[in-house]
Amino acid sequence: MTGGGGDGKEKVSVANVALNMSNAIIGAGIVGLPYALKEAGCGLGLMLLVAMAWVTNYSIGCLIASAARVRATSYDALARDALGGAGEIAVIFGQFVFDYGAALSYLIILGDTSESVVEFALKRHAPGSRELCIAVASLFMLPLCLLRDIAKLEACAFLSIVSVSVVTVVIIAKLALRNSAPSGALRFANGGDPLGCFQALGIFSFAFVCQDSVFLFYNTLRDNTVDRFRRVSALALGASALYTVVIAAAGFVAFRDGTEANILNNYDVRDYAAVVMRVFYAATMMCTYPTCVFVCRQAGHALLRSREAYAGRDPDVLERDVADVSSKRHAAYSVSLWLTTVVISLLTKKLGVVMSLTGNVAGSLLGFVLPGLIALKVLALDSRASINDDEDLVEGLLESSVAEKPPSKWPYVGLVVFGGFTGVLGVATTFTSA
Repeated sequence: MTGGGGDGKEKVSVANVALNMSNAIIGAGIVGLPYALKEAGCGLGLMLLVAMAWVTNYSIGCLIASAARVRATSYDALARDALGGAGEIAVIFGQFVFDYGAALSYLIILGDTSESVVEFALKRHAPGSRELCIAVASLFMLPLCLLRDIAKLEACAFLSIVSVSVVTVVIIAKLALRNSAPSGALRFANGGDPLGCFQALGIFSFAFVCQDSVFLFYNTLRDNTVDRFRRVSALALGASALYTVVIAAAGFVAFRDGTEANILNNYDVRDYAAVVMRVFYAATMMCTYPTCVFVCRQAGHALLRSREAYAGRDPDVLERDVADVSSKRHAAYSVSLWLTTVVISLLTKKLGVVMSLTGNVAGSLLGFVLPGLIALKVLALDSRASINDDEDLVEGLLESSVAEKPPSKWPYVGLVVFGGFTGVLGVATTFTSA
């Protein structure tokens, strides 16, 4: 489900795949990065941001190397081969939570930006305008959510790139042209709330984790060896880290202690440049939100399929691809996802909490815990520790062209511990501070 074979598609170079991967990483999450520095402290936050990019790059390398050894072409297939049905379900669950959280984030950002645009247009604050904007926009998005083919939304990718570029230019320009210094010191760490760094890690995880779609990029790479894709990953994560450091630092330095969870909210509603930035971003959220519904619909169907297959109920849900289910079930999936996300976004404005929880739960699971567990399992099979229990998997290992001396297990153990520790503490810290 998470990136098939890519057969029949044009293969591209390392540089082009790295560029596409960078575009996928740098998205809506950038508006929350300055707030993450506020939570962790400027110096520590920037260190954690770079560290998160490095760990994500290492995790991707683990996934691709493991997949090459067992000849898997998607994340869920790799998890199923290495960890069994429970591993596949964990991947699908992580995808559902991650994209559901992303959908909520997009609606909250849409509400915040639209409210400011309405206030600019009316020259006064209009109570209830945020809720009205979300409700009206969601009605326009519902037909897009009901589409079965996600390819019809590919043109929205260009709008996303333009919007991110506009936000970048405005943030940096506003910092360079500011007339007065903001309140608050540039502290290395947040001494008032030392645990704020775990909430920040969740936001960084939300921004960087892309393991659920990494096989889409791997399968489009020309001569897609493990070493070549490691170059892709290093280039993409390195460029993304540099870009996000600039955005996070520029946004935080401009507002410091007053930095909002959505940096767009910090700019004056009467500022023409900020209005343009908000309009672009609101349009991007409207176009990007349906793609999250597509992923959640597929993941939710896969979860139901795994449960109902064992019970022998409802043959419609046994269709492997959600695109093949009946129109009635398709509508039920789509409307349920659309309605629940809209209602939740109407009830909360806490973008930082949503991003942090999504990153700490789904990001930690998909990005660190599962890749570490998969690598440990493949390592054990590679050293012939479990041949009798996994004959098909070991056959793939023995025939693999990338067989080599097994590496140490401890980096993989560290990846699992890192994901579990930061995820649990991040969730606890987020709920405590909410």
